[in-house]
Amino acid sequence: PVLVHRSSAVGHVRWILIGFLTVVFFVAEALLMQWTWGWHWTWLPPVAFLAIVGISGPLSRWDWIQRLLTPQADEDFQVTQRAELEFYRSHIKKTLGGTGSLIFVAWMERRAVILADEGIAKHYPPETWDEVVESMTQEFRQGHVEKAFEVGIRRCGEILKVHLPPKSDDRNELHNRLVIGP
Repeated sequence: PVLVHRSSAVGHVRWILIGFLTVVFFVAEALLMQWTWGWHWTWLPPVAFLAIVGISGPLSRWDWIQRLLTPQADEDFQVTQRAELEFYRSHIKKTLGGTGSLIFVAWMERRAVILADEGIAKHYPPETWDEVVESMTQEFRQGHVEKAFEVGIRRCGEILKVHLPPKSDDRNELHNRLVIGP
């Protein structure tokens, strides 16, 4: 199992916030200041813009704002890409018989992905893991992080036993620990 804080690129979030808050400011200014505008208010737009730039940085670091301003299709794609990267980075592809699997969770995106190597994939289509991901996601939503991983690992084991039961000479080729990444 691998747990990462985020998979999505979020560099765009600050710029979207700056643009949105600037538009909100100018609309509010146009509505509220049209009766009182004079030369003595000319300092307000540049000061407001600098304030918007200043607060957009800290606001863009909040997970819920990042989720709000990152399209779901982008999140899905980037989570899948990161899961595939972690699959290869963890050397899961190097197991004998191609029987390695990865349970990947991206915390900010609130997404889980299960990837299986070729030895497993020839017995189970990718949709097999959808039910496991859904049960894990339900546990995560309730705040039960450890239980979510327990449920996922246990259910994967039950599914795999059907076509790939453990053999007496099997040895564990992968580590049995949670990998936590950035």
